[in-house]
Amino acid sequence: MIEFKELYLQNFRSWGELHIPNMDSLGLCTLQGDNGSGKSSIRQAIEYLLVDDISDGFPLDEIPKDANSQCMISCRLYVDGKGVSITKFRNHKKNGNSIKLLVDGQDLSFSDRRDTQRKIEELL
Repeated sequence: MIEFKELYLQNFRSWGELHIPNMDSLGLCTLQGDNGSGKSSIRQAIEYLLVDDISDGFPLDEIPKDANSQCMISCRLYVDGKGVSITKFRNHKKNGNSIKLLVDGQDLSFSDRRDTQRKIEELL
C-alpha cells in the first residue's frame, strides 16, 4: 500500500512553488481550476517522482519552469509502513539531474540516477 504524505514542487512546469503537506489527511480530493492553472502538473509531478517519466510525451528537459530555473520535486510517502522520501532534481546547479532516495531515514541513493530509480521501482 502506498500512502502519500507530502508533495513539494519548486520550478516544476507552471509552478514556481507548491507545497501540499498532510496529503493523507485531505481525504478524496478533486483539482479544479482554469486551463493552464497547473492541475495536470501536479499529476505529472507525482508520475515523474514514481516512474521517472511523464506519459504526456513532452521532453523531460521541459520539466523546469524555464531554462534558467533549478527544479526540485519531492514527496514523502509510506510504502508498506516504510517512510520513503524521493527528491528529484532537474537543471539544478548543485544536484544536476539526480535523485535522492531515503527509506526510514537511510540514504539508498546511487551516483547513477538509473540505479536509484530501479530501487524506487523495487520499493513500489
